[in-house]
Order: sequence, then C-alpha cells, then structure tokens
Amino acid sequence: MNEQANRKPVKSYREKNFEQAERFDSYLGARGFAVTTRRGYRHIALDFCDFIHSESLSEVDPIVVRQYIAYLCSRSRSPKTISREVYALRSFFDFLGRAGVVDLSPLRLIRNRRLPKRLPRSLTEKKMERLLDAADDPREKAIVEVMYATGCRIAELSSIRLENLNFEDGTGGTIKIVGKGGKEGIVYFGPPAARAIRKYLHGRTTDFLFESDGIPPQQGTVVLCTDGRRKSKYWSGRWFEYRQQDGKIKRILRQKYLGSVEKVRTRAQAWRRFKALVKVPTERPRAPGSLSTRAIRNIIYRIAQRAGLGKVNPHALRHSFATHLLDRGADLVYVSQLMRHENISTTAIYLHTTTTSLRRVYDRCHPRSGKGKRGA
Repeated sequence: MNEQANRKPVKSYREKNFEQAERFDSYLGARGFAVTTRRGYRHIALDFCDFIHSESLSEVDPIVVRQYIAYLCSRSRSPKTISREVYALRSFFDFLGRAGVVDLSPLRLIRNRRLPKRLPRSLTEKKMERLLDAADDPREKAIVEVMYATGCRIAELSSIRLENLNFEDGTGGTIKIVGKGGKEGIVYFGPPAARAIRKYLHGRTTDFLFESDGIPPQQGTVVLCTDGRRKSKYWSGRWFEYRQQDGKIKRILRQKYLGSVEKVRTRAQAWRRFKALVKVPTERPRAPGSLSTRAIRNIIYRIAQRAGLGKVNPHALRHSFATHLLDRGADLVYVSQLMRHENISTTAIYLHTTTTSLRRVYDRCHPRSGKGKRGA
C-alpha cells in the first residue's frame, strides 16, 4: 500500500508532442511548402501524436510506427493514402532529428510500400462538353472553363487574384499563378474562358477571382479515439481557434481529453463534458478571402452529378487538359511546360492515356500492323 502511495505518476508528453507538431507546421511554412501540403502534413503529425497518447516522440521506435500503420489499415485507408501518411511522418521525424528531439528517425527503418501504377483519369472531349453544359450559374461556368483551359491545380485556382489576370483582345488571355512551393508561372486561356470570366465578374476588379460566400459557424466536435499502445478508447473534444494575422485568418486545432469510455460511456455525456470544460467560439471571424479548395471541389462534384458523369475529381480536369493536348498532336515538351512539371517524365504518363494517337502511330509505322508499309 505504501509503495503504491509513493509511486510517482507517469509523466505525460502529450502537450509537448502537439507543440512539436505545431513547430513542424511552421518549419514547412518557412521552407515554402504549399498551404494544402502543410495542412495535410500537420494533420497527420497531430494524428500520430494522438495515437501515441502520453508517450514521448523521442521513444518512438519502428514497432510503434508499424502499429500506427496497422491502425490506419484498420480504418480502411487506401494503400495510396497510407503511403502518403508514412511519407509525411518521415518528414516530421526528419524535422525532429534536426531539432534534436530524436537521434534516429524510426521511419528510416520502414520500407516504402509498393503501389500499383494507375493511369490518371481524364474525361473524353464529349464528356468535357457535357460537364461545361451542366454548369448552371456564371461562377460554375467560369470555374470549369478556367480549370479546363489552363490545366491549373485546384489550389492554384483558389489563389488567383484579379490583378494577375490579363485579357487579350480576341485571343483569351493569361493568368500569373502561384504554384507548388510558391513558384510563379503563366497559364493561358482562350475566348470561351474569357467570356465566362467576364460574365461572372460583372465589372468587379479587385481581390480574388473566385471569392468565398461566407464562413459557416464552428461548434467543435467530439471524437472517439483509440490509444494505439494500450488498445483503449477515450473521448476527445476538438475545435478550431481562429486568429487574424497579416490580413489572413490563421486556424489552430485545439484538443481536450474528455475521459475514457469506462468513465464517459456515451457521446451525449462526452458532449456535455466538452461544453462544460471548453468555451468553443460559435463563429469563425468573417473576412474577405478566396473560395476554398473544398468549396471548389464540391462545386465540381455537383456539376458532374447534373451532367450524369458520376463523381469527378477536379484534378481530372487537369488530366483532361494534358490528354486532349497530346491527342491533338501537341509536343510532349510543350505540354510539360504548360503543366509546369519539373520533370518531363511526370508528363510522360499522359502518353499512356492518349490511345487514339498511339494507335494511329502504330498503324502507320509498324510493319506488322496490317496498315503500315511492309518491308521487302
């Protein structure tokens, strides 16, 4: 009895782990990572810190990492998603190594999973026309026209400012965009996109090309979590705090431990405890800003449903841009520049999707195709 009374409580590193995840986010920002990449990496780092619960990041070994991967598999994550999360964790522990928190990254002892090679999905020209025709209002029409005409990424589209938009009489125009890692580039658009943009803007000349409609209330959420090392479950309250800094809204994820499922048995009880312990802001500060990538993605989904095309990812428009250029005889080098790929091998994957052009070349050139010229 006396021994139990004199035993010191186990030290928890939970808060320090979350602080390291926040520092990791700042580190990525200093290195010029894209906002979407930072958001994803930060979320993965926080999720891993939540998984190890009170253990120190310096004590994580390859066994814990494999337990985390098994935990991700149990949540029905796809192999591609798991590979991306492991890659993000490798970057997180590389950062911790530079900061002196860990001596050796346990991720360096974990092999990369081999992923099946998949060709990028693109729409045919007829399906692309159906998508364009299904756009109901001027904003929807402008979004689809600009994405297809320029081949820009969804994050690039979201960040376009009107001062970087340049119309050229009769030929469309150009847009200066900020791509991955803050790299600037020029994209081109034709007369149909120019007409759609002018109709949508209706004389507006300032701020972002696609502006947000407003920000919904934020009330927080209650999540049932699993402590991967102890195989126990507990409730966690999560919410966002918003701070206005340099004209932008900075979002910070906050978490509060609400108790184990043995003590807090139902979600309703967890909610009551959450509201008693935390005063969650009911509304996010409203400030002018660009249309979010999530909002653009939802808009594309709705248009695709109306067009009878099923679920269309916005990135499919970028794939269609490259595929249709190659189908119509564009040089791979020029398409690579229009796509703003650093390596031409990245663009080369679209050659596999241009089956019409490949068949035409094969029929014309191969001696055994049945249509080509036969040798002596």
